[in-house]
Amino acid sequence: MGRDREAAAEGIRVVEVGSAACGARYCDNTVTNSKYTLVTFLPLNFLEQFSRPLNQYFLLIALLQFISIIAPVNPLSTILPLLLAFTLTAVKEGYDDKKRHALDAVFNNRMYDVIQHGELVQKRSRDIRVGDVVKVMQNSEIPCDLFLLKSSDPDGVAYIRTDNLDGEIDLKPRACVPVLAACDVFSVQGKLSCDPPNPRIYHFNSVLEVGGERHSVTTQQLLLQSCFLQNTEYVYGVAVYTGGDTKCGRNKESPPIKWATVDKEISRYSVRVFIFQLAIAFVMGLIGVIELAKYGDDAWYLGFHKVSAIHYIATPMRFFLLTSVMIPISFKVIIDISKYYISLAIGWDASMYDPNIDAEAGGTPAVANNTAIAEDLGQIESVLTDKTGTLTDNIMEFVACSLGGQTCGGSKTGSAHFDPTVSVFSDSANAEERFSARTDPAYTQFGLSLALCHTVSIETNADGTTRYAAASPDEEALVKAAVKMGFSLRHRTKNVTTIARTGTTGATEEHEILHVMEFDSDRKMMSILLRNRGTGVVTLYTKGADERMLPLVRGRSTDKEVETLEAHLRTFASAGLRTLVLGYRDVPADEYQAWSKKIEAAAVQPGDAREVALQKAYEEIELDLTVSGATAIEDKLQDGVPDTIATLRRANIRFWMLTGDKFETAKQISRSCGLWAEGEELLPLQLGPAASMSEDQLLSKLYHDLTAAAAAVAARKRPPAAGERDPGARVLSPYGTFAPVVHGEASYAELPSQAHGPANQSTSSSTSSVSLKDFSEVTNRKPTASSSSDRSDTISGSGLACAGHVLIVEGRAVQLLLDTYYEQFRALCNSVNSVVCCRVTPGQKASLTAMAKSGETPHPDFTGNARNSQEDALARLGDFQSLEGAGKRACPGAALPGCCKRGPKAAPPRRVLSIGDGGNDVSMIQEATIGVGIVGKEGRQASRAADYSIARFRFLKPLLLVHGQYSYQRSCYIAQYCFYKSMLLAFIQIIFNWFATFSGVSYWNSLLLTAWNGAFTLPAPFLYVLDRCAPRERLMESPELYKAAQSGEALTGDTFAMCLLLGVFHGMTSLLVTLIVFNGDSVSHAGDPMDFNSIFTVTYTALIMIQAWIVVLDSHTLTVPNLLGIFLMPPFYLAFVAAYGAQKWSDYYGVGTRLFNDPAVWLTVIVITVALFAPYMFVKSYYLNYNPTPMQLAYLRGAGHPTLTSHGKPVYHNVQSAEAATVLHLDEVGTGDVPWREPDRSTV
Repeated sequence: MGRDREAAAEGIRVVEVGSAACGARYCDNTVTNSKYTLVTFLPLNFLEQFSRPLNQYFLLIALLQFISIIAPVNPLSTILPLLLAFTLTAVKEGYDDKKRHALDAVFNNRMYDVIQHGELVQKRSRDIRVGDVVKVMQNSEIPCDLFLLKSSDPDGVAYIRTDNLDGEIDLKPRACVPVLAACDVFSVQGKLSCDPPNPRIYHFNSVLEVGGERHSVTTQQLLLQSCFLQNTEYVYGVAVYTGGDTKCGRNKESPPIKWATVDKEISRYSVRVFIFQLAIAFVMGLIGVIELAKYGDDAWYLGFHKVSAIHYIATPMRFFLLTSVMIPISFKVIIDISKYYISLAIGWDASMYDPNIDAEAGGTPAVANNTAIAEDLGQIESVLTDKTGTLTDNIMEFVACSLGGQTCGGSKTGSAHFDPTVSVFSDSANAEERFSARTDPAYTQFGLSLALCHTVSIETNADGTTRYAAASPDEEALVKAAVKMGFSLRHRTKNVTTIARTGTTGATEEHEILHVMEFDSDRKMMSILLRNRGTGVVTLYTKGADERMLPLVRGRSTDKEVETLEAHLRTFASAGLRTLVLGYRDVPADEYQAWSKKIEAAAVQPGDAREVALQKAYEEIELDLTVSGATAIEDKLQDGVPDTIATLRRANIRFWMLTGDKFETAKQISRSCGLWAEGEELLPLQLGPAASMSEDQLLSKLYHDLTAAAAAVAARKRPPAAGERDPGARVLSPYGTFAPVVHGEASYAELPSQAHGPANQSTSSSTSSVSLKDFSEVTNRKPTASSSSDRSDTISGSGLACAGHVLIVEGRAVQLLLDTYYEQFRALCNSVNSVVCCRVTPGQKASLTAMAKSGETPHPDFTGNARNSQEDALARLGDFQSLEGAGKRACPGAALPGCCKRGPKAAPPRRVLSIGDGGNDVSMIQEATIGVGIVGKEGRQASRAADYSIARFRFLKPLLLVHGQYSYQRSCYIAQYCFYKSMLLAFIQIIFNWFATFSGVSYWNSLLLTAWNGAFTLPAPFLYVLDRCAPRERLMESPELYKAAQSGEALTGDTFAMCLLLGVFHGMTSLLVTLIVFNGDSVSHAGDPMDFNSIFTVTYTALIMIQAWIVVLDSHTLTVPNLLGIFLMPPFYLAFVAAYGAQKWSDYYGVGTRLFNDPAVWLTVIVITVALFAPYMFVKSYYLNYNPTPMQLAYLRGAGHPTLTSHGKPVYHNVQSAEAATVLHLDEVGTGDVPWREPDRSTV
């Protein structure tokens, strides 16, 4: 933030080439990725740790222990565990930072040649300053952001590899300004005016002044830090941004802090325990003061004194410290270590390893970039996914095209049915020869458009072969298709492209590249201006999305031609193919000359004004195009995508697909990948052709369709009465509007200009049976028992209608819905099986993720601007015009609650997962509860920004169903077990003080109190991380089991309270039995009196024993490490007691000898252990046999447990267990006994 303010204050940066004075004004090139130094490590690390409320609590306890009047135990009992926890965290942070320091040192000390005083001198990278002319050799890393001055290539071209920035391994060409191509780098002088430091790596609007002339400088002349120079012997560049001012440095932002739901719940319950602790301390402290006043004079020999004002503070504080063990200091450390192990297990999982991606490095495993939120993998409610490269392979194949009013490809000979599996080049053996022989003008222009309108470069491999290097797989597929059609790209530089007409004369054509108008997500099109060196004709070739291209070609095409083209595009899109429209026009010489002056003037505009001027110039030449044709490219689904989606939908996970494709393409892909299953009704929301409807009609239509969709969903909440027409049966018009029918078709009546709002309910009553307000009430209604049992009607446990509907929304409608009908749109999305949003931008993806995640309004949009009013939203659709006689546009739904404004939060926070593979998915990945990046062909930006990185979409299934459930179940148990064993000790302190006149004395020895959480009970919960709640295969086969973790059944207020009550019961029982057996007159077997240390050790020993059996009973999987950690702890404890009791300096001296030789002690320990364990085992056994959960049945069946059946019948005896058996298909067991097999004890 501070750096951004400094950059804004700096304004335009002026870089003087080779000027030392220039460099003195800016920072050096030292790169710092580390967090600490030797001086700052301890204070900063401790400050960071103490910023957490839980650590502040423990620090407060430790400090209060030093006040002798209120300290019931030795301060070391709190200080030592606290120091241990802090030390472990500090050591881990220090080790990680040491590795960062080492990497920084390597970069900062790397040597480079720099021109000084007319000669090359060696400089460390950290000493490079702004204005220095730096020489970079081939295969070397760029030390800072350099303006390309000169290249070893005669054409001034250099190639860089940017995979450190965006993960893309294709080489990117860069070219120096033509006027500098032959300059003398040792004497050149000039000034470069550029933007202040900023993080936009694809933005560099600068102006070079040299020789009295001004030249435009763009990203094509910028070599970014951390990139590598390839296929170029050397380059010279001027340092523009150094150190933390580089583009890379400005993008080094801390990832968003994410907190697992389990951690939030534990923190919430910890607050309640803290409040309970305060109440106990206050009440018992008050009673203690009363008791002190009662016995103070008579019991002077006990150290009692008369009550004073200080006692009203000191006594409650003493009880507060006495019960401070209620919140265990160890559980956070144990959970953090277990989360780290879980992240390792994810990486070790061979089922999520892809040997084909990055095969040279040994393949691609799954990677956990964020170890703090593994539990949320087991509680995901919605998955928002990109399409291209995520659901698909991002391997493009040219399938068909529209050429001369006819389609080529997609059908076999004699077949009128379009088949996307039949490529245009596969319908006959001599397809390429047949295409190459064509010479008609339409075909020629189509082929030239494919071969010339792109930014593809040609790379030479080590073996001498060549390959096409493209910024996107689409462009590579188009260029390869051009080769098969007889237009082969042979050579391309920054100024010239050469193609060969292989099918006719075999002659080559050279075209001079005059200007390239590159593709971006806003323009959705690209153009290139070329001059044919043979004829001298200047031609503009353009390709882009149909919604951008069709308006540009209408002027030179007949209505029939456009209608035919649109029909072909719909056919292609319906088959799930990606489409582009191609166009061209010859540009007269005088027009080009005039336009080139405008583009030159626009290119030297400062700052953001350049972008505006360039866009205006582009629009002036990209018009009146002639259609060349249209292309259809297939991007095949990845293996296992339909199965993964179907399986996760059975796990009660709702899917959203957010894509930039056409409406028809998105609809077809949703069908093929399983988002739109057989029998589900499609609910489309699209605005239709904006040119044929006014803005009032667009908004009215959106309200009309939203209401109709709400009616369709709400109608499925109740069955139609006898003879009643089903209000949910609706057909779709060409514009996406619904009409209620029994069977047949309905046409969409043209909307009148006035609004169709609730005020005019009669107008819309024919197409809507409920209002949006009614719909919100219906969708938030809890499901009945009868409805919840039907999977086809309800998503179990969600309380949302799931009557077989799929919502599909196009991008312009998405923006209006977010701005105008936010709450209704959110309710509708949460009431259908799947949501498909097409033609959406990266910002809209993030907004939809925010809506799906929390139901709350994302206040600012993702471009940094505040969301505006409805008229601003309408202005995005076209020019804004006020209604006649009104100052503002009336909203047709203004009378609706929540319309034109954001209402209160209508839904609790939801856990959503976003998955994508490209840089345009980063905002949605970071916005989600969990972000998953796929390592794909669009680079590694998504995988680097994500919490988890996987190689294929199908790996999402084991990530959620296996690792998610394991992580959730383990963390829930570990946290609650830690609170149980701490409450056990704390409540013994409380009960004991009933017998000690509420004096605040501790029952426990300080050392053994410290060792309880710090040593003796530490291995059991730590090794519980190896536990598996069910076999892996069972979790994959029965995704319905996921619902238990999804609904948070393992950690609720009830389960947490039961753990605490179990601790209270065990504490009371163990203490009372001990005090009954060993009262004040008791003597040991040797005749020595049982002193205080001996009595509490009996209780302590019994508790150590019971802990071992409790963990054994609660474990689902007992591995060798588990068994060793559990059953070696009691012998270790006894050895510790013997050693501690042998120390003559200790008041514990002789305790071990007295106890070990006394049979009464061992008998008492056995009695206490049995008394505590038997009821617990009985309750657990009862529920396991008579009311097992689905997860328990899954484990028993997976382990081949013989008790699954009893005399040929299932063991379940109630509705819950019967449903669980249905989920697990236990009815398939039959009447015979399940064969016994040894349980699988392996771990993940």
